[in-house]
Amino acid sequence: MKVSDLLKTYRKDHALTQWEMAAKLDINRCLYNQIENGKKSISSRTIQKIAKLLNLKPNYVVEMLKGE
Repeated sequence: MKVSDLLKTYRKDHALTQWEMAAKLDINRCLYNQIENGKKSISSRTIQKIAKLLNLKPNYVVEMLKGE
């Protein structure tokens, strides 16, 4: 599964908007949209935030990104 798909699934499962997800990750909504749509690279800081939010190890998120 791609990180973008994982984020979208998490967001929908928790009935969150992109604005709310961006706020949870402490990033701009526009950046979140680009990440969720697979159009933007993810910084290591954002990888850490995604891992924490999704309760994953950062290395796991990095491995998922390598597969995209």
